[in-house]
Amino acid sequence: MKKLLFTILIFFSFFSTLLPVAKALDVVAKSGYWKDIQEAVDSVAASGGGNVYIPEGTFNFVNVNESWTGARVIIPAGVNLFGARTERDSNGSVVEWKTILVMPWDMPGDKSYVPPHWFLIAGNRDPSKPSRFSDIALIGYREFNHSAKGYYLGIRVSGVINFRIDHCRLKEIPDGIFVGVGWDAQPASGVIDHCKLENDYGIPDPYEQRTTGYGINVYRSESIYQWPNIQDIAGKYNDYTVFIEDCYFTKWRHCVLGNHGAHYVMRHCKIEHGWAYGEVDQHPIYTSPQVACRLAEIYDNQFINLDDWTPTANLLIAQHAGSVIVFNNYFNAAPWGNNNGYWSLLQINKGVNYNSSFDPQNNYLWNNSYSGTPAALVDGGIENVDYFLYKPEWYTPYPYPHPLTLEEAKYYVNITGVVIDSSTGLAIENAIVSCNNTFNSTTNSTGGYFISIPIAAPFSCNLTVSKEGYLSNSTIIS
Repeated sequence: MKKLLFTILIFFSFFSTLLPVAKALDVVAKSGYWKDIQEAVDSVAASGGGNVYIPEGTFNFVNVNESWTGARVIIPAGVNLFGARTERDSNGSVVEWKTILVMPWDMPGDKSYVPPHWFLIAGNRDPSKPSRFSDIALIGYREFNHSAKGYYLGIRVSGVINFRIDHCRLKEIPDGIFVGVGWDAQPASGVIDHCKLENDYGIPDPYEQRTTGYGINVYRSESIYQWPNIQDIAGKYNDYTVFIEDCYFTKWRHCVLGNHGAHYVMRHCKIEHGWAYGEVDQHPIYTSPQVACRLAEIYDNQFINLDDWTPTANLLIAQHAGSVIVFNNYFNAAPWGNNNGYWSLLQINKGVNYNSSFDPQNNYLWNNSYSGTPAALVDGGIENVDYFLYKPEWYTPYPYPHPLTLEEAKYYVNITGVVIDSSTGLAIENAIVSCNNTFNSTTNSTGGYFISIPIAAPFSCNLTVSKEGYLSNSTIIS
C-alpha cells in the first residue's frame, strides 16, 4: 500500500524584480530606516549585485534629530531598490504607495550646490551594471509642518548607464532628483518614469530664501566640454541622455532643467498648478571652459491650471542656452498681465552665456495647442533665425515608451518547505515538488525544497509533490 506524501509550507514570499536577473541576490531590508536599507544594499553589493526590497509600511527614514551630510544611503550601480508593489491604474500611474519613507523632523540640511541627499545611486559608467529604484514614496517633513525650512535632495544619480527611477513619489522634498550634478559626478543615462514630484507648501523665490528648488536637474558633466551638433543627438538615446516620461509635477521652481551639456527628453508628462517661474529651463553657463545645457526635447506634455508665483513670471519654457525641440504640447495661455495662464510657450533669453555660441539657437516648434490667447507663442529671438515653426526633416523622436520601461517588473514568488512521510513524519529525499507542472524542485536530505517563480499577478499555484512508491499530494497556493 502506497503511503501519502505531505508537504509543509514553511515560507511563501512575493517579490518584485526586473527580469532577466542572472544569479542575483535578493535581500529584504529589515525596515525603511536608512541603516537597515544600507545594510541590505551592502550585502547585495558584496555579492556582485541584485535586488533589495523594503517591506510594506511607513517608516522614519532617519531618527528625530538625526542629520547628515552628503548621501545617507549609497547604492552602487548593479543594485536595485524596490518598495512593495504599488497599485497602478490602466495607464501605469500609481494609485497607492505601499512603502513610504518619512522625514520625521525639520532636518536642516543646506542649500549648497548638492544638498544632503537621501539616496545616491553611483557607478563608473559600466553598461553591465544598471540600477533601478522603484515603488517608493519619499515624504518630507514639510508635509506635516507646512512652515518647515529644512532643505535636502531626494535622489542623486552619478555614472549609472541605463538607470531607471519609476513609480516613485517625492512629496515636499525641496530638491527632487539630480542626475550628473556635482563636481564629482559622472554622466549617467536612463529613464525617470511614472513618478509624482509634488510640492504644495514651499516657495521658489527669492533664491536665497527658497524652500523649493528643482524637480529634476540634469547635467551631462561639469568636466566634459563638448558641444555636439543637435542632429547628432536629437531623437537618440545617448550615454548621457535622460528621459522623463509619464511623470506629474506641481509647484517647483523649475520642474525640469538642464545644464553642463545636458540632453534631456521630457514627454507625456503633466505639469499642474505650477508657479510659472520657468516650468522647464535650459540654464546658461558663465565661466570658461564649461558648456551650457545643450538640448531639450519637450513634447506631448500638458501644462495646465496655473498657480502663478508673481505677476511678472508667467514662464513656461525659459531658454537661456542651447536648443529646444517642442511639439504636441498643450498649455493654458493668457495675455501679458493676466495671471490665469502662461504668456508664451517659449521665452528666449540671449546674451547671458560667457560664450555666445551657447546662446539659444536652432529651436523648432510645431503643432502645439493652447486654451485662451498667449501674448506670443515665442517671446524673444527672431523667427527663421533663432527659431523655426516647423518640424525639421531630419528629426525623428525616439520610440515611446522608452525600452527600459518595457522590461516588465515581473514578480518572484518564492516557495519553500519540507516534504515528510505522512505516516512516519520522516523527511523524504528526492521527492519532486512542482508548481503548475512547470517549475520543479527536488527535495534534499532534510526534505527541503525551494521554488522561485517569475510570474505576473494575480498568482495561483497548484503545488504537487510526488515520488515513486508514494501517493502524490497537492495543494493550491494563491
